[in-house]
This record gives sequence, structure tokens and C-alpha cells, in this order.
Amino acid sequence: MKDRIIEKLQSRYDDDFHFSTMTYRELIEVVCESDRDWISEDRISKDIFNFIKNAKTYNLKPERILHKLESGKWSRKQRTFGKLAVEVYEGYQEKLRELQKIDFEDMINNAIDGLKKDKKLCKDVYDHILVDEYQDITQQTHELVKQFLHQNPNCKLFCVGDDWQSIMGFAGSNLEFFVNFEKHFENPAITKISSNYRSVGTIVDAGACLISNNRSCQINKRTISKN
Repeated sequence: MKDRIIEKLQSRYDDDFHFSTMTYRELIEVVCESDRDWISEDRISKDIFNFIKNAKTYNLKPERILHKLESGKWSRKQRTFGKLAVEVYEGYQEKLRELQKIDFEDMINNAIDGLKKDKKLCKDVYDHILVDEYQDITQQTHELVKQFLHQNPNCKLFCVGDDWQSIMGFAGSNLEFFVNFEKHFENPAITKISSNYRSVGTIVDAGACLISNNRSCQINKRTISKN
């Protein structure tokens, strides 16, 4: 194999090619130059942090993630990172239990579980539920809203959002809940606001032109500047 590789490379570079052993320092410098972002001091810790946050957002326990890693089609890199992140996830949960604390995602998941288990919890106490920035709602918070409505059948749900401003997909938000709102709630009254009082026409038109290229998940509308 080595001879075949050398032969190909020599033919490409007119025989002006040979292998030479690099020192450890030279190797590190080459790797650093090739991809500084991947070896930054906090890159791995940030990726693991986001992994755990999203896992909790989708209410995925460590054992469920391990099952998915074993049964799904993942690359070697994905499996390796997943198993590493799950180990940190388990250690993080153990530390929370030791300190008798919960994080933000636990708070929402515990609230959902509590509403499901106790049919009297928050029963008929809300007349209205207001949700702002609804385009950034996650599966987790969507389920929480649904449980509140189940406990309060006469409650009115009022949501405000703009699919063109959806930027939280990396944190688990699911734009489908906004774009297909009528599929998730019965008999909704939907009002589309097309007037923009914040920006001049050139900015509004430029934004609309940019967003129009994203055809995967959006509501077709024309926005008019009133500035």
C-alpha cells in the first residue's frame, strides 16, 4: 500500500516527493493550522453542553440515547462523541441529585410529569395562556402548553411569533409547531400581520428576498414597510 501511494504521488509531483517523519511538535502545528475551531479549549465542552441540553429538551434519558446509538446508523465519530457525551450526562445528573438541585430543562420536564400524574394540579385555574416568540417553541414547551390546556379546558391560548425570525433551532426549537399551528390546536383563529413599523422599505424588501430562499418551512406572506 505504501509503495502504491508513493508511486501515485511521485507521478503527480514529477518524482519530487518523499515521506519524512514529523516531530510531535510539527504534527501538532499542522493539526492546529488545519482546524483551529475543532481543537479550541472549550469546543468539546460546549458541544457536550448543547448535547445534554437538547437531550433534556426532547426528554431523552441516557439509556434511551445509548439504545439509539446502538440501533441507528451513525458514523464512528458520532457514536464516539455520543457515548462520551452520555457518560458526562450521567455524571451531571448524578451530581444534580447529590446537590438536590435541578436545571431549567429538568424544571419543565418535572412540570410536565407533575401535570400528567396529578389531574388536580392547576385544574381550572387559568383563563388565558399567552406565549410570545412562539416560532422558537420546543417539543418540550409545546408539551407543557398542551398539558396546561388539558387541565384547563376552558382556557384560551394566545400565541405571537414570526417564522422569519426563527433562529433557535440549535437549541431544540421546532418551527413546525408555528407554521402548522392549526394541526396542533383545534379551531384556531389565525391573524397574519403584514405591516412592519420598525424598518424602512429597503430593509424589509432585502429581508424578504433573503428569507424567500428558505423554502423548507415558512409561511408565504408579503411584508410591507409602514416606516
